[in-house]
Amino acid sequence: MKLTQGLLPLLKTSEYKGKIINISSIAAAMGLPFRAIYSASKSSVDLLSEAIQMETASFGVQVCVVQPGDIKTNINQSREHISLDKQSAYYSKQQELIKRISGEVNNGLDATVLAKKVAILIEKKKMPFKVRIAPPLAKLSIHLKYWLPSNLFLKILAKHYNV
Repeated sequence: MKLTQGLLPLLKTSEYKGKIINISSIAAAMGLPFRAIYSASKSSVDLLSEAIQMETASFGVQVCVVQPGDIKTNINQSREHISLDKQSAYYSKQQELIKRISGEVNNGLDATVLAKKVAILIEKKKMPFKVRIAPPLAKLSIHLKYWLPSNLFLKILAKHYNV
């Protein structure tokens, strides 16, 4: 937010008009088990971007939110997890999900795919507001969230993550 605020005067007066591309996540669209804070923070990026888009559109500033799915990075080495006591009712599910998430990241899209998509967005005359870069199942899950009754979607998501 500070970077955006600092650059807005330049973005509003640039002869090319400015572009803001915020990297969010597919996780912004739904609360993922044992990743609530991550989902909430990414959702905040999306909503912040919506507000900035409306506030700056009259100056010709474009805003785009990029929602990638799993990207192969070293995030697993630096990811922090809440330490649970082995007696916790959540301990075994948390450990199972940590392994699953790590595997999904290890098998995710190469980071260059994301970088190339962002480069294409930068060159576009008119950017879309939201771009999802993820496997079809991840994209479908977002649509299902809005098409299905909430309780049904949550049951499907819980079953998918075995919680």
